[in-house]
Amino acid sequence: MGITFEASDDNALLASAIGTGLLGGLLGLKPAAVSETFGALRSDVPTRWAAIALLGATAASALSRDADGATKKNLLKAAGVAWSAAAVQAAYDARRGAVKHDIGYGGAAASAALGGFALYRGFQE
Repeated sequence: MGITFEASDDNALLASAIGTGLLGGLLGLKPAAVSETFGALRSDVPTRWAAIALLGATAASALSRDADGATKKNLLKAAGVAWSAAAVQAAYDARRGAVKHDIGYGGAAASAALGGFALYRGFQE
């Protein structure tokens, strides 16, 4: 008897909510720490705006657990596209040296995994 994970629509939305919630919370509460870690941010103003957007995405994902099937599928597709775009941006930023390589490429991999999972569930019948 161990920990199991079911690849369901609800769990895909939960994974997206956890990802956006953690990142949004960190950006909103500790922009200086994010700047130091990523080596990229120059101002906490856009960082806090990004945090608000991410927390909104978190709420949408978290509150969708009671939504009908078609709505969940559409939310999963939207989350998948957003996470996939984040993966591309993270890799691009790491490649051009705008962020630390290990952070950028690690973020790209994690974002790609979340994006792929959300898209898989969003397009699965």
